[in-house]
Amino acid sequence: MASTLDIPEDVLRAIPGSGEDVEARLRLELACSLYRSELASFGSAAQVAGLHPFVFGHELTRHGIARHYGEAEMADDDAYVASH
Repeated sequence: MASTLDIPEDVLRAIPGSGEDVEARLRLELACSLYRSELASFGSAAQVAGLHPFVFGHELTRHGIARHYGEAEMADDDAYVASH
């Protein structure tokens, strides 16, 4: 399911940059917020941002957001390493 957000013009004008730059910035801010609030997984948030996961990880660091890494993620990583 895809969704469209209506952002008031005055808010859009307050964000520096051209149309594409503003959209990318809004997508990144939304993705970071969803990830920080644990409403989206890392991969899903990276998709919202439209960024490669490696780049999105750097953006999280730049925004001061710690990666969520618990036992489930460690088990996934262990399984991946064991299978390769």
